[in-house]
Amino acid sequence: MNLSFSKIFKLFSLQIIHFYYLFGFQPLDIEIMNFHDEIANNDRFYFKDLQQRNLIKSDLNDYDLVSKFIFGSELKEGNPLNYSDVHFEGKISNFYFHINPTFINSRNKGYIGSKYSRSNISARFEHAYLKYEHDNFYLKIGRSPVNWGEAHSYSIIQSGLSPGYDHIGFNINLVNINYDLIIGQLSSVEDERYGRIKRFVSAKKITFTPNDKLSFGFGDQIIYTGHNRSIELHYLNPFIPYFLSGLEYEEDETVFDNDNSMLFLFGKFSYKKYLSFFGEALIDDFQIDETNRPNKIGLKIGMNGYVTIMKNKLSFYIDRSFIQASTYIHNGLYTNWDNLNYNLGSVFGAGSKNYFGQFVYHFSKNIKLLLELNHLEKENFNNTNLGNDNYEKNFIFYDFSIIKKYSNNYLKIGRKNFDIPYGIKKNFYHLGPDKFYFSYMYNFKLNY
Repeated sequence: MNLSFSKIFKLFSLQIIHFYYLFGFQPLDIEIMNFHDEIANNDRFYFKDLQQRNLIKSDLNDYDLVSKFIFGSELKEGNPLNYSDVHFEGKISNFYFHINPTFINSRNKGYIGSKYSRSNISARFEHAYLKYEHDNFYLKIGRSPVNWGEAHSYSIIQSGLSPGYDHIGFNINLVNINYDLIIGQLSSVEDERYGRIKRFVSAKKITFTPNDKLSFGFGDQIIYTGHNRSIELHYLNPFIPYFLSGLEYEEDETVFDNDNSMLFLFGKFSYKKYLSFFGEALIDDFQIDETNRPNKIGLKIGMNGYVTIMKNKLSFYIDRSFIQASTYIHNGLYTNWDNLNYNLGSVFGAGSKNYFGQFVYHFSKNIKLLLELNHLEKENFNNTNLGNDNYEKNFIFYDFSIIKKYSNNYLKIGRKNFDIPYGIKKNFYHLGPDKFYFSYMYNFKLNY
């Protein structure tokens, strides 16, 4: 099917002039396109380590060094947003490194979690780590986002759409069993009464892949905080569930309950080469003793695949999420599941019911038509510290666009009623007027 991109470009350009909007192409758009290309090409990427999907890692040989530069711009009335990403990656024998500073104009520094600006520029390192790899084992030290679960980029366990945090990651793969362990530190909080509150996270999971159609696993994770608190050795144990520390009176409960743990399950089944089903479930604050407090639940089910329409493929991703109003929320000192005001788990946070659909029609390798629909229902704002009574309860987000790739240039033209860069900040639920937009991103690599 032939498509005259120049005609569409001219048509939408008139609308751009009329509405005065120019939006910047965001790196997440590239990941979305890569994800749908993998679906359409029957790439069984589902059973790879999902934590690696946030990287730009190339197939590097020993002693290779690569730089990648990404520039984007978003010009809106009253609030322009300009950003750039610089990536340095390389491999020296069994050591791999990735360094990624992100720059943005200071007015929008909250989007990247930055608290400092100078000369109208704010910056933060999104990736900055060293990883040692050997056969079926790796050890990683540094900062990066974490994506744990089966849902692409929207996991309710850890979505990878919050700013990266510093951690030590360990992974070992034995035949059909994969084990992961993380020990990390989240953003601290300056409290007027208690001073600086440190926030730590530990997580572990085990994944079973008995064949190329089925993958499932389970794990647990915990956030623990406190004034002058340090890393707890009993939260470094690779096997004992974290919630058992409460039964052994090892939790910090001097004033508050400062340990917030959860259990989770996940799985995926590839029914056909063109259709897969997946699910995730979590239990926040699992009550093993008699506390008379209910468990807090989060669920997600979905499917992805493709169909052929007019000789071209339409790839799709559909999911349904249900997060109870108190899930991710805890009464300790800053023990909620967030980092730099971004939700760590479900991007929509506690008290949300969500239908999400993402559809990409592949006109060709370099021309895609994208439709994204999101119906969100929020509950009990006052009981979840998510905002005030002025927030609406129901939202329908959409983005309808066409994407064209020219070598290292990406063009995106479309219409949408929201603007959410990267992930979704807490308390950020705003529907703007419908708008046409034009996006542009240029990136290039330098090999050394």
